[in-house]
Amino acid sequence: SAKKWLGVLLCIAGAVLLLQGDRAPSGPAPSWVGDLICWLSALFYSAYVLLVRALVRDPLQFFSFLGAYVLLLGGPAVALLLHFSPAYAGPFWASFSPEVLWLLLLTGLLDNALSQFFWAQGVLLTSPTVATAGLGLTIPLSVASDLLLGHSVGPWQYAASAVVGVGFLLVNLGHHAAKEEPADDNAAPLSETRQEAAGGGRQ
Repeated sequence: SAKKWLGVLLCIAGAVLLLQGDRAPSGPAPSWVGDLICWLSALFYSAYVLLVRALVRDPLQFFSFLGAYVLLLGGPAVALLLHFSPAYAGPFWASFSPEVLWLLLLTGLLDNALSQFFWAQGVLLTSPTVATAGLGLTIPLSVASDLLLGHSVGPWQYAASAVVGVGFLLVNLGHHAAKEEPADDNAAPLSETRQEAAGGGRQ
């Protein structure tokens, strides 16, 4: 629908405004390699979200098997790499303090497990477009966190937050409007079809 398309364009515009505000005049020159990597990342994410929508039925089961697979296969490989790495004189686990272990645990639980589960559930309950637009809400949330922490926020960040928020709202309105539209306006209601079938059976 037109609302959904406008919302998607506003979400993209919000990301562009944020990049404009974060661009430093003395920073490195733009690189086409970096642009290509960003496009490839967006391509892989699009394929991932479409596969989740088409194949995943239970996000909890999916991510449980995915976590077990990564732990059983990736865990030993990472342990061997760290063990033979010249950066560690002794066992790599000796450098893990309790603070580091708690940080890893919270990061894995909040940043990986819960966020991925809620995102996949949102994809299944709405659509890939709505779920992807929802990820853009990290922009206004990050601005709010900067304000709470006392960091400076520029006009570009405020503008990006407002544009992304309006875009997400329009995407949702367009999604719900498309769901409420009848599939076929010329089709007879189900009750009338049943009445006609019952009348034909009596004859």
